[in-house]
Amino acid sequence: MAGFRSYYPLGGLKVGETVELDAAESRHLLKALRARVGDKVTLFDGQGGAWCGVLANAGRTAQVHIEDLPPPLNRSVELFLAVALLKGKALDAVIKCAVEIGAAGIIPLQTQHCEVRLDEHRAASKAAHWRTTAIEAAKQSGNLAAFSIRDPLPLSAWLAEESEETLRLVASLEADTPPLLSSLSGHPKRIEVLIGPEGDFSSAEYQAIAARRILPVSLGPFVLRAETACVYALSALHAACLRGD
Repeated sequence: MAGFRSYYPLGGLKVGETVELDAAESRHLLKALRARVGDKVTLFDGQGGAWCGVLANAGRTAQVHIEDLPPPLNRSVELFLAVALLKGKALDAVIKCAVEIGAAGIIPLQTQHCEVRLDEHRAASKAAHWRTTAIEAAKQSGNLAAFSIRDPLPLSAWLAEESEETLRLVASLEADTPPLLSSLSGHPKRIEVLIGPEGDFSSAEYQAIAARRILPVSLGPFVLRAETACVYALSALHAACLRGD
């Protein structure tokens, strides 16, 4: 998908159709990227839909004429990161890396030792910001496959969710914990890896995690920062899934 990339959330486009981008996307395409009439532009909706076209009009708003429908962007295994809310812009950086690596989504979690506390309004606002961050990362990287970011939820709510087709892992610092990739037995369709906050999980949370039979895995011999652990886990799992381990 060479050329420029623009976000078009409405989706459902057909070959031969000409669509108009909104003001923000038009400004980014025409002013920031300096696209010109005739340049190739790929539109995507963030849900896995993508459409290839050319810039047909570069006036006050950009218009793109759709010429081709690329094949669907499918994953053999969907990787999700369930991560405690991180302070500052750390979670923004994790989201960018997750999109670039090829993860399917982020599940932000409120845990007992999180330094970040969000009320309902701030949680919704943060989630909207994170989704915008993911869209920008998709534009930059060219990874236009579906990527979801849930509204923040309590760890207990995530633990209560169950699926027979999901392999659930938790990064652990306990001695004699098996390496991350040793957990990839069988052929799971979905993997969710749980990463704790800077202050780690509480003892009660560890008990609740163990009660759900979530597999503890090691991310190596050293103590990693939470954001480093996120990127390490996703990178290793993604590479293993590509190899078919």
